[in-house]
Amino acid sequence: MQEVDAERRIQVLRGLRSDASTADQPAIDPAAQQEETSHKRERKRRKLAGEDDTDRDLRFAREDQAST
Repeated sequence: MQEVDAERRIQVLRGLRSDASTADQPAIDPAAQQEETSHKRERKRRKLAGEDDTDRDLRFAREDQAST
């Protein structure tokens, strides 16, 4: 099995044979993929200048409550 796999890989690297696994997958536009993943994740919330941890936590709680 390893010899068959090795031979297939050599042929793919030499350009003699196209890889069947990559031919089955559709080409993905990197810009579209970035846009798709950006909607899944929220932006990291950070502390404002001069804001301590307690004030930050209170602000986050107010923002979360206002959004729901």
